[in-house]
Amino acid sequence: MAIDNQEFEVGQFCLAVPIKDFMGNTVTAISIAGPEFRINNRTIGFLSHLKLIVNKISEYCDL
Repeated sequence: MAIDNQEFEVGQFCLAVPIKDFMGNTVTAISIAGPEFRINNRTIGFLSHLKLIVNKISEYCDL
């Protein structure tokens, strides 16, 4: 998991979660980004949504 709280660009907030294959290797990632006033530490609930999506995608990496 990664959180970018305006480190790359002032006013930008990003959350990212790795997608792993059946061996546990990270093969890619999914992220959401937006202005800090919409996506920030107070709206960290987005992270749980990302994790759910990643779990579904990872199921297909096992095929």
